[in-house]
Amino acid sequence: MTEDLKKALLQKCKSMDIPMVGVASVERWNKPPFLPWMPEEFYPQSIYPEAKSVIVIGLPPLRSFFSQALFTSSDFHLKLL
Repeated sequence: MTEDLKKALLQKCKSMDIPMVGVASVERWNKPPFLPWMPEEFYPQSIYPEAKSVIVIGLPPLRSFFSQALFTSSDFHLKLL
């Protein structure tokens, strides 16, 4: 991804109140620094062989999710009502 495109992407995400965004090379999936946590069929280059970069965005969970959830101390799981 060119620096101009990356800059435009980051500006657009900021204008949309997207709090976290990152761009990574697909080469990072060749040798992950941790045990593989997903099958290779889901790696970017398996889905789209021409891919050179991956865009990752992070959004906070909606408050409505938490208002509909109940934390039970007996099993320490978040359960939906």
